[in-house]
Amino acid sequence: MKDISKEIEKLQFEKMMAMSPDQRIAMACEMFMAARTAFLASLPKDLSEEEVKKQLYFRTYGEHLPEDFLTGKKTESDFCAPVFFFGGD
Repeated sequence: MKDISKEIEKLQFEKMMAMSPDQRIAMACEMFMAARTAFLASLPKDLSEEEVKKQLYFRTYGEHLPEDFLTGKKTESDFCAPVFFFGGD
């Protein structure tokens, strides 16, 4: 969905690129948390904590929460962590 002109899109891009990487990451985190807060506010108030987690996971990742996630059973993939590389050329 494109609801802005190419001129405004270019201006937004230039403003973003003028920010430091730390500023861009901070802005992305703030936007994610705002979206998460809005989604949580849209859920019925009587859902269990487990159901809230399932709904949030589905909305975030587009797939259902693995059945064993909330049981405490650990799998090999539970011990992996994402690695991000930032920096120079």
